Amino acid sequence: MELILTEEQRILSESAGKLVASLRAEGTKPKPVDQGGWRRIAEAGWLAIDVPEVAGGLGLGATELALVMEAAGRGLIQEPVGAVAVAAGVLARANQAVEVLETLLGGESVVLPVLGHGIETAGSGENLRLSGTVQGVAAADSYLVTTVGGFLCLADHGETGLAHRAAWTVDGANTGTLSFLNSPARLIASGELAAELASRMTDRVLLATGAELLGVMERALEMALDYVKTRRQFDRPIGSFQAIQHRAVTDYREVELTRSLLYQVCAAVDAGHAGAGLAQAVKAKASAAALHVTKSAIQMHGAIGYTDDLAVGWHLKRAMTLAACYGNADAQRVRYAELTGLA
Repeated sequence: MELILTEEQRILSESAGKLVASLRAEGTKPKPVDQGGWRRIAEAGWLAIDVPEVAGGLGLGATELALVMEAAGRGLIQEPVGAVAVAAGVLARANQAVEVLETLLGGESVVLPVLGHGIETAGSGENLRLSGTVQGVAAADSYLVTTVGGFLCLADHGETGLAHRAAWTVDGANTGTLSFLNSPARLIASGELAAELASRMTDRVLLATGAELLGVMERALEMALDYVKTRRQFDRPIGSFQAIQHRAVTDYREVELTRSLLYQVCAAVDAGHAGAGLAQAVKAKASAAALHVTKSAIQMHGAIGYTDDLAVGWHLKRAMTLAACYGNADAQRVRYAELTGLA
């Protein structure tokens, strides 16, 4: 599929690339952006992409969010931009916690989704409580939690019984274990609305992560192709060797197949007729392809590709982190089978 962008989408994609370049110079070791950088991300409207215009957002779709996240992946931006943008869209559609949404869109707070990890609820109304443990969640000001009972809740960091034990991923990004021990929470939605918003949140988070993986692997392949054009063995560029050419073609195919699937699904989501399991299919494909392409890019560089002297190794580490995020390729295939009735 050839992605033909509208003028607005082209401008968004180009501006996203420029902002990413200003936040992190290529060739420098990835590190979290500071508070000023996060505010610049908010001012650029990235966090408001999925928020309707009536709620103060941009009123854009999954395609636009994917374009931004692809740029973020290319630049190895470690912040959970896509997840926060999706959480903002859910809060806006639930028409709850307006004050939290305002601070989120202003870059003053971070709200992260916590998806279907067996969190139990007790009580009701103002006495609603959460219990359970979730791994692989970054530190945030608040958490938008889907629960076993079909509720969508907002839990604020610092509440009694809520604890976050910090850890770091292989690429140095923030993660950790989030624990609820009879923690107070605010009810955002229940019943059919909660189910609808939870499904929306899950699908869009998976698509955003898939887009980020696409950016990671396409930039890794570009670096590898530049290298094999200049690295010489036996008095000629190693890119002239048939084995290297076959590897490059295979990697290019993986990138383009992922791109095609991602943006076709995004288009279906934006048109309102996406089938069940498509977001899981995107995440499964992107996770497997990104690991394949980034490992291959390192192999084309040779031993130096494993060192921190070249940025290509950082792309493999980022791919490893994102591939595991919200469930790896195998987990997404299982979920796809369940949603489509193939299991």
